[in-house]
Amino acid sequence: MRATRVVYVENDPALRGIMTSMLDSSPELEVILSTASPTEALSFESLSRADVALLDLALGQGEMNGVDLGIALRQRNMNLGIVIHSQYPLDFATERVPE
Repeated sequence: MRATRVVYVENDPALRGIMTSMLDSSPELEVILSTASPTEALSFESLSRADVALLDLALGQGEMNGVDLGIALRQRNMNLGIVIHSQYPLDFATERVPE
């Protein structure tokens, strides 16, 4: 069985580095992209190979949020699992998630 391929988008460089190392240390996971940029995630050539996207909810001022990024990524890879994480309550974000 192959590793689950992960796209990780987090704008905090310290947290992104720590989480990328932790995710990569698991033999069940393979981080195929770790970036702060929603634009880079959307233009990632190997997005069709990804199994799941782990997305921060708040990706910085002037950037799309994790929910909107997840919706856009799913349009490019319909089989992509989306996981949103945040240090903030997610209640307001769930209203944006389509059925």
